[in-house]
Amino acid sequence: MQKQLSTYLKRLGFSPSMKGYWYISYGLKLVHENPNLLLSITKRLYPEIASAFNTSAVGVEKGVRLSIEYAWLNAVMLLLYFWISPPAV
Repeated sequence: MQKQLSTYLKRLGFSPSMKGYWYISYGLKLVHENPNLLLSITKRLYPEIASAFNTSAVGVEKGVRLSIEYAWLNAVMLLLYFWISPPAV
């Protein structure tokens, strides 16, 4: 499952060089094991991820937010690239 998850995250534009990638990956693993964690993300999920990575819940939230922003900006740039100069057919 971890390899498949890693493939999906990379396809979505998440970079393994960012801490948030690893927080998201671990968080998805935790949610897969216990879906109820989604009911209290900031109170339960982020602290669990933080304890696994020896950081704070605020640090996890920031890392996740930055990784999502990075993936989103990369996707927008890729779309603009193909819109401005479509591949030759």
